[in-house]
Amino acid sequence: EGPLMSLVWHFDLNNQIGGAETANLFSANSTHVNIPINTKLLAGYSMSNHAQGEHETGILTTKFANNPYSIVTQKPFAMLAEKYHTLTYDGELDHNWVDHIRAELKQ
Repeated sequence: EGPLMSLVWHFDLNNQIGGAETANLFSANSTHVNIPINTKLLAGYSMSNHAQGEHETGILTTKFANNPYSIVTQKPFAMLAEKYHTLTYDGELDHNWVDHIRAELKQ
């Protein structure tokens, strides 16, 4: 039941790299939230992979930017670069690759 995966971002406007100057670039009305473009942003995140029984939380560093090129659409508008920094993880960790590398290093 429900989605296979869920992801929530929380932008704390009081905790942005540029302080109030960055926070003031956000705006919202009853139907839209405008997120600043070409600005490095921080967000907290919570991500669940229900199919794998995993859940993680952490900090997201992200930047929305103009995107004049795309292999997906004829009329690209924006792109998103993101880096997740996991702080908590609940689920089974796959150690197969680590075990493979350790075995190779012993040879």
